[in-house]
Amino acid sequence: MERTCRRRWARTAPSSTAQHLTGKMDSPDYGGFYAKEAEFYAETVSSLVYPQLKTDGHPLHYLRINVNAQMFEPFCETYDVTEGNGMYLAPDKRITIWDKNA
Repeated sequence: MERTCRRRWARTAPSSTAQHLTGKMDSPDYGGFYAKEAEFYAETVSSLVYPQLKTDGHPLHYLRINVNAQMFEPFCETYDVTEGNGMYLAPDKRITIWDKNA
């Protein structure tokens, strides 16, 4: 369990840091931020890599972006993600790295 928590934190930290810094801007463009982050992780997976997926401990790229994004309230606000939506994650289940006041 502890290893899983450390991995989740490690995968969320870069995105959280970038989002935190975006939020410090005078007029943060969260829509642009999330679009570029998704573009960075975009890839096509062919059937040739399926055997590798069984042994690779890393999540697929779409999970890296989707799971990270749902941790952040600005994402939910930008895309109107609310309870009942597939991308919604209750605030008490989210990993928080940066204090809102930091």
